[in-house]
Amino acid sequence: MARILLVEDEESTRLFLAQSLSEEGYELLEATSCAEAAQALRSQPVDLVILDLKLPDGSGLKLLPEVIARDPGLPVVILTGEGGIPEAVQAMKLRACDFFRKPPSLSALKETVAQLLRKVAMQKEIQRLAEEATADGELPFIVGQSRRMQRVMQAVERVAHTNVTVLLTGESGTGKERIARLIHEKSRRKQKRFVAVNCGAIAEQLVETELFGSAKGGYTGATERPGLIERADGGTLFLDEISTMKPELQAKLLRFLEDGKVRRVGSTEEIPVDVRIVAASNENLPKLIESGRFRQDLYYRLARVSIHLPPLRERKEDLPLLVAAIIDHCNRKQLSSGEPIRGLTAEAFACLEAYDWPGNIRELLNVLMSAAIMANGPYIDIADLPAPLSLATALKATAAPRVPDEASAIASGSLLAWERRCIAEALQKASGDLQVAARLLGMSVEELRKRLD
Repeated sequence: MARILLVEDEESTRLFLAQSLSEEGYELLEATSCAEAAQALRSQPVDLVILDLKLPDGSGLKLLPEVIARDPGLPVVILTGEGGIPEAVQAMKLRACDFFRKPPSLSALKETVAQLLRKVAMQKEIQRLAEEATADGELPFIVGQSRRMQRVMQAVERVAHTNVTVLLTGESGTGKERIARLIHEKSRRKQKRFVAVNCGAIAEQLVETELFGSAKGGYTGATERPGLIERADGGTLFLDEISTMKPELQAKLLRFLEDGKVRRVGSTEEIPVDVRIVAASNENLPKLIESGRFRQDLYYRLARVSIHLPPLRERKEDLPLLVAAIIDHCNRKQLSSGEPIRGLTAEAFACLEAYDWPGNIRELLNVLMSAAIMANGPYIDIADLPAPLSLATALKATAAPRVPDEASAIASGSLLAWERRCIAEALQKASGDLQVAARLLGMSVEELRKRLD
């Protein structure tokens, strides 16, 4: 449970915010002055501070240096009344994460708090992983805590101990091979081979030979060699991109699934093989059946159990764990040019949350590995990320009711005007301070200057 320190002297505001945030599952510590807040920070660790700038014993600004000195990564959200914007801007320069005018929008405050606490959770996970002794440098398998991935794991647990065929579906990059490996590792076959085959990556004329093997003299230049099905005997065979398999080979695979015997290319001998098949597809197989490109009987034979892996954009609550695991992997591989990466800045993490990740976990891995190499310090900043991520955050910062649909925006040439309006609003909110406006937009100061030119 995340712990929040709420520093607010107005009783009605403090009680209202404390109750509202407690209902979200957070533990609340309350303070009414700088002195009480300082004592609370010394007595127990907190994950986030909500700080009113106007307090009975002085400005909340004088508390910020102590907060930063105790924990540079501790997020601080500022509350300010009318006329307190200059102080709020100063607080942002001192590394506060965001500020709200009083009374704050409760929904906006909750969203900001949740986002910042996800970043805190990510940094704690990075530290936990770094302290583990299993430093083999390999990227660990991270399931995530989202409800959809928990359902995936429940299905994996139930199917692993059986011998039924499994069909994994989902977009490219969602981790289908990792789930297939997990099924194998949890099965009674784990001591035998796990053989992975990308059906779409093998030349069409070689797929049959690769899978079923060949007999000596079966065709010109043929030698006696077992196929991948035989090599996986006793273990698990993972057939990725099964949708690319040609109809005649689909028929041969179906025959093997029915009788458990392999006939090498050019041979009449049948060889019994005990192997568990896990197949995967990023295409809609029922639609391929309708178009005649995939056999219906093979589909039903493969999909005795079907498990769908959700895209990353539909389980962004898993980002902290995924990011932590990837950063820990980067540190073990010593990808950073300086000291180990400790995490992401709030702006950089906001970019990850705003982006839709069409390449899913594979794209996230590539982005963070690149960012770890480019980072100048222990924290990956927004300037270390590819431009599409910062642009995604900037566009989502605009008010939803005024956003034109994509087609009409491009057709009318209003997309640029929309972006300029977004920047103008951020500059107005930041009282013209470029650094604060860049933070609000989720982009670097350099990127903001380019867009203003």
